[in-house]
Amino acid sequence: MLSMLTRLHAFFLLILLILLAGCGDAAVEVISEKQEKSFLRGDRYKREGRHREALNSFLKVIEKREDAAESHLEVGTLYLKHIKDPISAIYHFRKYLELRPSSVQANIVRQMIDTSKKEFARTLAGHPFDNDIDRIDLLELVKQLKKDNRKLKEQLAASDGQSTTITEEADNEEEERTPVVRNTTTDHSEPTGDANDVETRPAFYTIQPGDNLSRISSNVYGNPGRWMDIYQANRDKLSDPNNLTVGVELRIP
Repeated sequence: MLSMLTRLHAFFLLILLILLAGCGDAAVEVISEKQEKSFLRGDRYKREGRHREALNSFLKVIEKREDAAESHLEVGTLYLKHIKDPISAIYHFRKYLELRPSSVQANIVRQMIDTSKKEFARTLAGHPFDNDIDRIDLLELVKQLKKDNRKLKEQLAASDGQSTTITEEADNEEEERTPVVRNTTTDHSEPTGDANDVETRPAFYTIQPGDNLSRISSNVYGNPGRWMDIYQANRDKLSDPNNLTVGVELRIP
């Protein structure tokens, strides 16, 4: 009798262990990314127009999961369209492509990366490359800026009789300062090296539709690189170098 009770007790214990093992497997079942509470919350905030709160919710999913491709895509879109941070958008779009390189949305995400690069380029003061913005890559833009800066330094050095050689090593400096060189034989307030002669240069310029500072600099100096001189001379009229008001009269230094 005792032996039978022992056997029954062992049998029920075995059944209990099997049931507990099954419950354990269900407890550790992995849910999908889009079922995460933070993802669902972020999706709701996004639909309500609460973009900052949506951003924080999707970022929580990214912190929790290494496979949060959809959250990276949502965060990148928020940074690009609503937060206006194209550099952060590029990072999260690239993380999405690392996780889903062959997804049906991959080509669209690559286009969004290109759009983010262009948006970043447009934040550069003066829009010096408005006409080329649709066909140059961000790295090409930076390369062109360095080239123009080096050329300007050579022109300034030549106008002061210096035999300075500008080398490629200057491109690697974290901060480059362009020397202000004055013409010692003419009016000391006028930098030299421009295409237009000082005597024929207008003292004032009225902003026209479609103008930006680089275009105005090209018109009056023959060189788009002088847009900063115009901006500095008209700080009382221009609160933002990227926002010109048609009809405003600018001083030409």
